Amino acid sequence: MNDHQPTLDDALAEVAYLKSSLNDSIRLNQVLKAQVLSLRRDMVLNKQQPDLSFTAMEQQDLAEAFMGLPVKISDLDPGSSIAACEGRTGVVADPAVKQGKVKIKLDADEERGSKSITISVNVSKVDLSEKAGGARARKKATNTRASKMMQRASMRGILLESSKSPPSSPKTAAPASAPPSVPDASASPRTLQRQSTIELSEDEVMPLTEDTVNNLINLTGFNMSKNRLDEIAWVHLSKGLLGKEKYKSFEKTSIQETSDAKDLDELFDEAKGVLPVFEQTMRDVVEAVGLMPSDLVMVDDRPLHGRDTVLSLAPLKGRERTIAKVKDDYEGNHLCVLDLVRCSIIVETEMQVAKVLEKMLSMDIVVRLKNRIRPPLFTGMRHLLLNVGIGGHICEVQIHQAHIFDEKHVMNTYFDYFRAMFQGSSASYEQLMVQVEAVGNLGMKR
Repeated sequence: MNDHQPTLDDALAEVAYLKSSLNDSIRLNQVLKAQVLSLRRDMVLNKQQPDLSFTAMEQQDLAEAFMGLPVKISDLDPGSSIAACEGRTGVVADPAVKQGKVKIKLDADEERGSKSITISVNVSKVDLSEKAGGARARKKATNTRASKMMQRASMRGILLESSKSPPSSPKTAAPASAPPSVPDASASPRTLQRQSTIELSEDEVMPLTEDTVNNLINLTGFNMSKNRLDEIAWVHLSKGLLGKEKYKSFEKTSIQETSDAKDLDELFDEAKGVLPVFEQTMRDVVEAVGLMPSDLVMVDDRPLHGRDTVLSLAPLKGRERTIAKVKDDYEGNHLCVLDLVRCSIIVETEMQVAKVLEKMLSMDIVVRLKNRIRPPLFTGMRHLLLNVGIGGHICEVQIHQAHIFDEKHVMNTYFDYFRAMFQGSSASYEQLMVQVEAVGNLGMKR
């Protein structure tokens, strides 16, 4: 066996080669990427190359590979890397593959202090044969391990060899509906001359670092929480009242344009003076729609979090968190902070949400409305965010439906995990997290 130590370029080239042979097999390609990511991390830990942190896209690729999704594999071309393992693995080089499913198992070995993921794929394939009277396909359902189908690389390394000629094409004919791709002699040697001699094992595992395991756990939890939020909204925000044209998001200003504060300290002083007036105004709003500010909010016949009231007032926003937000989100502009003074209004029904919003819009104090119910946030959270002008200072009001708010603390756990990972502006981590949403939409549907 070749003792050649793989490089990251070798591994990436192999994935590119396999990808070219697996046409529409997006899910399998994600698993192949995960192999390279794991290899890359292993090489880093063994100091074979400088430490390179996973990018957001790589983390998304890795997570997507292990979501346990149904996969569709179509038209495995002759000349693919699998041909190199034909006979040894029981996989023919040119099956017409119909359907498959990825199964994931996460194991932790406490004695050895290691964690690993086992991947397997069951696939149903069509074998082709010649019979008297002409060629026709004979279907035969078989199962094979993913370690065979995908040639899972052991952590001892992906062993690559270059041959002077491409792997030979199988003698069986492909079905008319899915003609195979014939290797082109003029094609790049990088594509044609590379084949795998990967060591295979029936129950092989892929070790992962603690950071990667934590990322996977949090991605899975994120998607589970998002799914719950979608289900809750289907039940408790089903009337579509907040989708009306008059409730569309709008923005008159996005900064403290009427403030005289020259720095953050002066902005805090200004906010402190406005706080009592703001709190009384919000009490008036709640009472105007027939609710009592101090009443406990009920969710399924229990008090929300045991203590939450319809009007949840808050002290001024923490100074340390505000300083970080000005630096990370607002490029040092303190006038962009609009939530030093804030409160939440939590109600039990969709109709009550609409009534509170209608009342506030009628008071001519709202300078910005973010309708995060229609459409919802990428996290699945749904609420209304309003900025209101009180005494020349802009404050923040959030209006929540109780059942969705009840799930908020769960989602916030995962959101905060990724926000710490993706430091930067709000737009930057939303752009990164939308990739996670894609995993949720594809992988967590029932």
